[in-house]
Amino acid sequence: MLRDQGARRAQRIAKSAGVASSTIILAGMLAAYFALDPSALTDSTVLSLSNSALPLVFAATAETVVLIGAGIDLSVGVVMSLVSVIVATQMHNSGGSMLLWTVLSIGVGCAIGFVNGLLVEYARVNAFIATLATMEIVQGLALGVLGSPGGSLPSAYVSAIEGTSFGYFPNALIIILGILAVYAIARHVPAFRWVYAVGSDRQAARVNGIRDRRVVMGSYVACGGIAAMGGLALAALLGSGDPVEGATFLLPGIAAAVIGGTSVFGGKGGVPGSVVGAFILTVLASVLFAAHVTPFYESFFTGLATILIVAIGVIIDRYTSSRVAAQWA
Repeated sequence: MLRDQGARRAQRIAKSAGVASSTIILAGMLAAYFALDPSALTDSTVLSLSNSALPLVFAATAETVVLIGAGIDLSVGVVMSLVSVIVATQMHNSGGSMLLWTVLSIGVGCAIGFVNGLLVEYARVNAFIATLATMEIVQGLALGVLGSPGGSLPSAYVSAIEGTSFGYFPNALIIILGILAVYAIARHVPAFRWVYAVGSDRQAARVNGIRDRRVVMGSYVACGGIAAMGGLALAALLGSGDPVEGATFLLPGIAAAVIGGTSVFGGKGGVPGSVVGAFILTVLASVLFAAHVTPFYESFFTGLATILIVAIGVIIDRYTSSRVAAQWA
């Protein structure tokens, strides 16, 4: 009994190691940022970082859902672009219009995710190839809706996402806390736990009665819907629509998930780590700017820092897992 309890405790500690290590790294990066630019230690900086991180948080969360199930979705970024141009051209300054196009946009994302799931699970197309094809199609649709950046969003809608509540608390941060709350609830839903089971060992999950195809389909639908929410956040950040800007969030979204401890092989990870990973990449951009790194070298240092952060996280994760395992062996 005690050994079983110890094993379960060891597993919980090992699972939280990724979040803990990435949180420590984020704290260090924030300290470096404020050391380089002491004037940034203001409420406005918190607001700016939260608003900038929100689209990436959604992109990372969307990728996390499919990565846990041992899949991948390359269409996340273009779904964000498509949603941004839809709302920028169709949404009007009325409560009904804003609600309608928010719901329809999320529905569009879910529909794209459903198509991805069908291609992967029932057409048996490799996930990379299937979502790459979907990415090209959706990119064309986005350019068809709006050929270049333009359109606009109602100011009330932008304020609801990018503004503040209670005088100073960023609405973007409230939304992120909401994402974490939904994840905490979802962790207790059997259907969501099945995604972990399928990602860890699909054959074993099938033997235990889990309908793995439905689980994977559901993960792609959820991914598409979350990506659509990211498109809404992107449109609010820009104040308009952009048919190509969303694509820039694809690789950072995957990187943020991996930095936060999500495995690309499935079965491991979670949204809290991905949220921290998104903030790490957001703060990293500010650190490079404060360090006067030219834009020409920014991508190089971002990639290098990402590799180092992931490596540090892996080392801490393995060390923690081995120490806990030895303690309770």
